Amino acid sequence: MFVDWAGQTVPIVDRETGETRPAYLFVAVLGASNYTYAEASLTQDLPSWIAAHCRALAFIGGVPLLIIPDNTKTAVVKPDYYEPDVNAIYQEMAEHYGTMILPARARKPKDKPKAEKGVQFLENWLLATLRNRTFFSLFELNQTLRLSLDNLNERPFQKLEGSRKTLFEALDKPALKPLPPMHYEFAYWKKAKVNIDCHIQMENNFYSVPYKLVRKQVDVRITATILEVFFKGERVCSHPLCHGRGRYATDSRHFSPAHRSYLEWTPEGSSTGPKMSVPIPPIWCGASWKRESIPSRATAPASASSVWPNATRRKGLRLRAIGHLSPEHAPTRASTPF
Repeated sequence: MFVDWAGQTVPIVDRETGETRPAYLFVAVLGASNYTYAEASLTQDLPSWIAAHCRALAFIGGVPLLIIPDNTKTAVVKPDYYEPDVNAIYQEMAEHYGTMILPARARKPKDKPKAEKGVQFLENWLLATLRNRTFFSLFELNQTLRLSLDNLNERPFQKLEGSRKTLFEALDKPALKPLPPMHYEFAYWKKAKVNIDCHIQMENNFYSVPYKLVRKQVDVRITATILEVFFKGERVCSHPLCHGRGRYATDSRHFSPAHRSYLEWTPEGSSTGPKMSVPIPPIWCGASWKRESIPSRATAPASASSVWPNATRRKGLRLRAIGHLSPEHAPTRASTPF
């Protein structure tokens, strides 16, 4: 299957403001029959490129052996005359469908003549029929394109018998592999370094990773709903995707035994005195504390007689440190009864 973006665009008019914006045409053509698929998109970015491929494969009802794109930036990361570097997300989509990506060589249109001819025919015939029409939405444009595609694929050849559709049924369709049972879910791949607090920062949020990977670089796969972490090709953990900024997705099993013991301090504080359950959680739940920065004296056992009265007096205050509960930080002014 040959794929490409058409050079010409179709304007879409905002019904309220009258402003226009271009819609880009994605074209896919099968090699033996010239069976054609096309759709419009508001961008030529990677998500639009991948989504157009998925809908093209659904349109033809199967998976071809090869997909041949141009040397566009959405398909090829590093152009090379013989072995271009295919975009990792594009390659992942191909692996999901069980096909291969074989980019055409740069400035070699003969490597993908079907796509070049399909784009040319689409611009000369299909866009000519739409030239005098005004479209107010992408949905309206794609509906019109679908009707035009049906007419194009069923239109008899001028010099050959049959049509694109009859040749597709006879030649291309029997050679297609079946579609996978699961629909492909678009995902971004990024790299991250595991911080000493066993978290990675990704898109202004934080996700825990097993402590053995601290200071290691990991690969992160992000979909619309989930974040997965991989190390040397193996999946090590996953989290539901956080929305917003500064949020934490933490699995306590990712911490070392020493770190996990810190998480038990709050219930131990409650056993020291009934008021200790009030000041301790604000200290641990502060946005800026780091487990590695907790002073060692915080682990020393404290008597309830020395700590609990200060906790009582400090109720309602914004405590920021363990030292604020020690006797030397107790309030010096005696309370005056009324």
